[in-house]
Amino acid sequence: MAKGKKGKKDFTAPKRPVIAFFFYQSERRLTLKKEFPYMLNKVMVSKMSSEWKSMNESEKLKYVQLAEEDRKRYEKEKAAYDNRKTNI
Repeated sequence: MAKGKKGKKDFTAPKRPVIAFFFYQSERRLTLKKEFPYMLNKVMVSKMSSEWKSMNESEKLKYVQLAEEDRKRYEKEKAAYDNRKTNI
């Protein structure tokens, strides 16, 4: 492929797995919006990042398990996608 040229995106490919922090972020964002309705997104993400860094492993466990489940979902969908793609 020539430099600067992007390949075509395959819209039938499975979505990539979500990381644990993003699961935490999507849950925490709702409560932060209620507490601070006028907080800027940049400030909100910064606050959530610092909270995430200060959490211990047992507090993160719920989100890590959600991420693991999503990774398994992705691997299963990716295997089916690859199998389907090679049979064409």
